[in-house]
Amino acid sequence: MLTFVSGLAWQPVLGTSLGIGFFSGYFTSRLIQKLRSEKVHSNIDPATDYLGREGQVLLRVEPGSPGQVRLHVKGVDVDLPAITEGGATLERGTEIKVLRYAEGTLLVVPTEAKTKEAA
Repeated sequence: MLTFVSGLAWQPVLGTSLGIGFFSGYFTSRLIQKLRSEKVHSNIDPATDYLGREGQVLLRVEPGSPGQVRLHVKGVDVDLPAITEGGATLERGTEIKVLRYAEGTLLVVPTEAKTKEAA
């Protein structure tokens, strides 16, 4: 249609169209290859990713009896067993902070905000 309306010969229009199509496809494929070659690391490393995290008690944490807490780490909710220091009992819903991770269990304390509310 362009050749009919503008009076151009069909050969230059075809050559230009093929050239633009080739380069568009080539650069798009190179961009996709580059994006695929980049590694995204989202694995959770308990030794570093849990420390200092804040979360919430799901199952009561009592002295001598581990409970369950939920942390939000790298976009994922993780439920883990937890213990607390001293004789404190942490009720369901208590906001906590992780002090240590060892052998699959977290050592947690109530966060300052929750402690101040209770006082």
